Amino acid sequence: MTHSPFRHFGSVLWKKRPIHLTFFVTKRCNSKCPFCFYLTPTLLNEVKKTEHQKELSLDEIRNISANMGSLLWLAFSGGEIYLRDDLAEISSVFYKNNKPAIMLYPTNGMMPDVIRHKTE
Repeated sequence: MTHSPFRHFGSVLWKKRPIHLTFFVTKRCNSKCPFCFYLTPTLLNEVKKTEHQKELSLDEIRNISANMGSLLWLAFSGGEIYLRDDLAEISSVFYKNNKPAIMLYPTNGMMPDVIRHKTE
């Protein structure tokens, strides 16, 4: 199915709804970048203790997506997004419900095999 490149034209001009979403999928990360806000002692201990217990479930994500309307740009964020086992399912939910023209998957690149597998 093809989408018109102009389908978001009205949203951009009249800005009635958000057209960009940065969606945090996880706090988990396999890197310790010195500039990361997750490295403050409190947050680092919380992330280590809870791991992925506080991540949104796929059903919660479906509910958020279902209430967003169409998007021009969707950027996943976190920690390292490829640590989510259900990243492909999350992507599918947003693609089906919100039809973003651009989906951004930033990564630290430390797991090339996992990244390649999940992206395919």
